[in-house]
Amino acid sequence: MRLKTVISHLHIIVTLVLLVTVVGGIWLKLTDTDRADDKLIGVRQLDKQTWLYITEYDGGGATVPYIYRYYLAGKLEGNVSQQLADIAPFMRAATANAKINADDVIINVKYQGRVYAFNNLVPYRYQEKTIFPRIHFETDYEPQSAQK
Repeated sequence: MRLKTVISHLHIIVTLVLLVTVVGGIWLKLTDTDRADDKLIGVRQLDKQTWLYITEYDGGGATVPYIYRYYLAGKLEGNVSQQLADIAPFMRAATANAKINADDVIINVKYQGRVYAFNNLVPYRYQEKTIFPRIHFETDYEPQSAQK
């Protein structure tokens, strides 16, 4: 009887430890690095209501590559970096060489290089209206493992 109780308690403890480990791992995976420390490296107006903002994150140290974040938003005034920290980027990538332009209602993105994350649903506010830009994304990146 005592052995069953010990095994039951041990099972509960192991289950809780595994649950905390899994939830903590998922939380760490989903959280982004602190974007308030990003350096604004580019601003360009794409059309009358859409601006492109590019930031650079270099807080990873010598062994971690830079991360470039691409944002679509209305015109931002004041502390732009702080305002961008509250907005989700539509792309996180390894370089800042994306060719981005607006063609009528579509934002065209051509990128060569590694993309860490991409999101084509990035609504933003401009002059009291919510804008839902359509993003067309093209890349010719081929992972090194697929190259011959």
